Amino acid sequence: EMGVLLREVDSAQKAYDLLGRLVKEGRWSGSCTLLAPQGVTGPAVPGCTVVPQVPELTRRLPEFDAIWCSAGMTLAEALCLGVPAAAWGQNARQTSIIGDLAQVNACVSLGDGPEADPDVVVEALAHWFSAEGQETRQEQVRDGMALVDGMGASRVAQELWSLAGA
Repeated sequence: EMGVLLREVDSAQKAYDLLGRLVKEGRWSGSCTLLAPQGVTGPAVPGCTVVPQVPELTRRLPEFDAIWCSAGMTLAEALCLGVPAAAWGQNARQTSIIGDLAQVNACVSLGDGPEADPDVVVEALAHWFSAEGQETRQEQVRDGMALVDGMGASRVAQELWSLAGA
């Protein structure tokens, strides 16, 4: 099961519409939980359960095979927990962060969520959901978890010592 964890109203609706398109085109037939605090409109999307909240989200992240989120805490938690993630930004800063993470294969970048080209997002997700995408998702788990090794403070301290000694 995939978690679509987009709290922003426009993003949740757009994700719902795109999932519906993927189902209609026969490019996705899985199941997902879509977090949409304000709900969504439109025809029902088979396999998609819309919920207003996901209690204890961090604890439940490992229950998902993959997630679709923005570049907030949920993405950072997914990287730490080894849950493959596709993400889009809610603003230029988030889009930049996601782009940097995608360059090191830690997630799939879906661009700037509210402004993302629907055709590009559908193609990216269709590939990511496919059998070929399974290998990509496994590599993302490995590469994403490697970024979060718990040694960040030590590296910052070492860099500061190096700068102080220069």
